[in-house]
Amino acid sequence: MSGAYFSRVAQSTPTEFWINNATPAQARQAMELGAVGATTNPTYLAKIAPDDEELLARLDGLLERDVAPEAAIMEVYQGSVLRLASIFRPLFEASGGRHGLVAIQGNPRRNDDAEFMIREGRALAALAENIIVKVPATPAGAAAMQALVRENIPTIATLGFSVAQAVYMAEAYERARAAAGKSPRCYVTYIAGILDEVLAAEAREQHLPLDEAALRAAGCEGTRIAYEEYRRRGFTARLMGGGARGPHHFSELAGGDLAITIGWNLAEALQHEAPAPRIDRHAAAETVAALRAHLPDFVKAADPDALSPAEFTRFRPVREFQASFVKAFDDLERFIAGRKTRQHV
Repeated sequence: MSGAYFSRVAQSTPTEFWINNATPAQARQAMELGAVGATTNPTYLAKIAPDDEELLARLDGLLERDVAPEAAIMEVYQGSVLRLASIFRPLFEASGGRHGLVAIQGNPRRNDDAEFMIREGRALAALAENIIVKVPATPAGAAAMQALVRENIPTIATLGFSVAQAVYMAEAYERARAAAGKSPRCYVTYIAGILDEVLAAEAREQHLPLDEAALRAAGCEGTRIAYEEYRRRGFTARLMGGGARGPHHFSELAGGDLAITIGWNLAEALQHEAPAPRIDRHAAAETVAALRAHLPDFVKAADPDALSPAEFTRFRPVREFQASFVKAFDDLERFIAGRKTRQHV
């Protein structure tokens, strides 16, 4: 892959390319293409561990010492993220800490416990200088973020599927920053690709008259609205587009002063794309009107005042993405149980 697309985006726009849930080999290649950071989430280990002999050996060593499965998962996950952190560390040092951050997320089973996330966030941040800690875009996550900001720990607000969440978390960061006099880097996600999947599922379930093109535009349109809110309100936190399910979840948002995460397979598909600033190119008025008319969840995702903080965890895309994190841990525990049984045969 030539990598010309990402290098030209970096040269001509403030858009940052972050690689998502990458293996070490993919992370190195992504850096060569212009990636300035890496993200992971609790599904990361479940995706890469079964084919990673180094991680499997580490897991087996923990099982031989009878480490509890949940603790073993977190320890091996941390080790997998530290490998990425070491790959990106030279970039972190060369950029004075501006680039080269690697994201890690805590135990998803405790996402409603602010005090736990604060303690865990401190421990995760201590793993490496270029670690950035992910917290959920919820009231509990905001409380954790504010505490971590006071300790100068960089954060990413994840589980973000609405403009309301994006604004809420940016405001929480601004309050903590002003109170603490510290400004660790902060990103707030708008997860366009997974939002598209959830809205498409709703459209199928309800047999709604929405074509694929309209559904494909929903997440990017929501991200554009969030981006405009950030510019209008002068937030210091940066928006981060995520959950890419197609190359357009990067290319349609390029040009803005934001970060965008994308998986390796989709990054490869962009190699022949012609970079163009598209962040300000809203979907056609008739497309937006159709989405608003038929999908109340699109309205909740797009309007700054459509969701109250108390409703964030009940919003379908938030609920389903959170469930996928917990399922990844459940799957890993079953995998561990099977592996432990084989050790004792």
